[in-house]
Amino acid sequence: MKLLLFVLTLFFVCSTVFAQTSETVSELMRVPENIGKFSKRQPNRKLKFDAKVELVNLPNGKKGIAASVQTPYREIVFWTKGGIETAQLNIYLRITSQDETLDGFFEERLEEFTTAEILAGGWKKESANLRKVFELPEGKYQIGIIVRDITTGYRNAKIIKFQIS
Repeated sequence: MKLLLFVLTLFFVCSTVFAQTSETVSELMRVPENIGKFSKRQPNRKLKFDAKVELVNLPNGKKGIAASVQTPYREIVFWTKGGIETAQLNIYLRITSQDETLDGFFEERLEEFTTAEILAGGWKKESANLRKVFELPEGKYQIGIIVRDITTGYRNAKIIKFQIS
């Protein structure tokens, strides 16, 4: 039994390490000049989401991060499009190094599709997920994350500080 447990643990650890190194590395683009210029009208409700940053080893021997954003279905508004329940989110990431040598931006529109049955019954367990991997040199950084529901305009922002060594 102990041997089986050891083998399963070893398999899990190896699969986790290999899963981290097989992801596609996303590119950061130059920060647009209009960044941070939102309308003065604030939505009457903030969008709740979870965000985390994990250090990952990339296949080329370099280091980087995996930024994950998770927004529960109960926080976003779905509308029917061709018989399918659809929601759209804009997710913005800005990574800045402490010495300001790196200032990069990433933007993605995330579309979520589901059924009316899931929304009616088990939607509390579902969430919209985005995970992006970025290669970064050693140093201290912060990542600013903004998630915005396109339908309602509800949004929220978080800042996470991290270090790659």
